[in-house]
Amino acid sequence: MTAFWISIPLGFLIVLLAVGVPFYLTHRRMRAHYGVEEGNAYLDAAGKTPEDAATGRPGRGSGA
Repeated sequence: MTAFWISIPLGFLIVLLAVGVPFYLTHRRMRAHYGVEEGNAYLDAAGKTPEDAATGRPGRGSGA
């Protein structure tokens, strides 16, 4: 009977770790993206319009 009562919190701990560890590893690097300066700088450097980037077309200066 003691093994039954010990297995309940132990099982809960295993489930908590099985869900919590991947959740933590997935979300620890997420951060808010407030500015679009990096994206705009890339588009300017690549000579792309936002429509080009959205459709995957090369930029105007790529020669393709």
